[in-house]
Amino acid sequence: MLSLMACNRASIAKLTRPKFPEPLRYLYDWWLEAGIMGRNDSGRLTWEGVGKWAELMKHRPEPHEWDAIAKIDSAWQAGLVPPKDEYMG
Repeated sequence: MLSLMACNRASIAKLTRPKFPEPLRYLYDWWLEAGIMGRNDSGRLTWEGVGKWAELMKHRPEPHEWDAIAKIDSAWQAGLVPPKDEYMG
């Protein structure tokens, strides 16, 4: 019979986060930058705010990049995206 401690260690091992996908880091960084100026009163990114950020920073996101930024924000709102320093360490 497995001890409770052994079961806990096995469960914790399954919860480790995957490594950050380095080729996609720019999208995460864009999301962080856009979030500084593009949030509404509820804390969600707005298309207008992201558009202003893109214009100011002279970025021209492709449609799939806009979609990725929106999905990162939705995941963050749901508590699924960890703080930046958890991935940077």
